[in-house]
Amino acid sequence: RTDKHTAHRCSHHLLPAFNGWRVAGTCEAALDACRSSKNHEAPKRSDYSDHLFPNLQEYLQAEHPEWLPFPKEDRELLADSVLKAAWVNCRAPLLARYDMVDSTPPEWIQAYEESQRKLPVSAVDAAEA
Repeated sequence: RTDKHTAHRCSHHLLPAFNGWRVAGTCEAALDACRSSKNHEAPKRSDYSDHLFPNLQEYLQAEHPEWLPFPKEDRELLADSVLKAAWVNCRAPLLARYDMVDSTPPEWIQAYEESQRKLPVSAVDAAEA
């Protein structure tokens, strides 16, 4: 679901999987930043039907033209390591909540997983109780 707005902007980016976004067709957790080339080239499912658009540009032209032009940026950010570490240690309950397939790169897990900070699968349910 998308809210009705005319200007797409955000100064605090999370990986889409934090909000339950999955790769169309595979249900893998979407771990590509919204401005990345990989995200621009990936298929997008319609907000209103089962139609699959071949890429972000066609999806936005059809369903959210007010968001165009949509920026593309592939540079690594310092925040990327923070987002990767957050995902690795928060992913278990989010994967369960949103019925996502874990597509976390093994190198992220090796670099960022912290057993003492890693959330258990039950964390979302416990937080909502």
